[in-house]
Amino acid sequence: MTWETIRPLLTSNGTLLGIGILLIVAVCIAWYMSNRAEATPNEDQLVEMRAFVNDHFAKYVARGLVAEGSGAVAISGDPSWRKVYLQHLRLHNELYAFRRDVALRVFDAEIDAAVRRQLAEVQAAGQTMNPAVATG
Repeated sequence: MTWETIRPLLTSNGTLLGIGILLIVAVCIAWYMSNRAEATPNEDQLVEMRAFVNDHFAKYVARGLVAEGSGAVAISGDPSWRKVYLQHLRLHNELYAFRRDVALRVFDAEIDAAVRRQLAEVQAAGQTMNPAVATG
């Protein structure tokens, strides 16, 4: 094969269209993989996310449970608490940019034990159920 026989094949509209489509697909795949890599937290960021779940969010949940008069419940299995958790992450700008599946994996693994610890601390501090909130 010589250049003269290949040249018409490479310069036809169909061939150029095919090359263009392949390049667009390659760019889209690279863009997706780049965004996914950016949104995957490194180990330091995972530690910060665990601290957020174990401290800030667990305290928030524990205070809410005490105000309601509820004891320890399975927070990780409750879709409503998962939504509240994601809303709290939106308020915490450094953590919200991470992948949602990673954030929910940390939530599922850490929240129940963290809430139990926080409930024990709240009860040890003498905080009791607020009847106005619990019955209202």
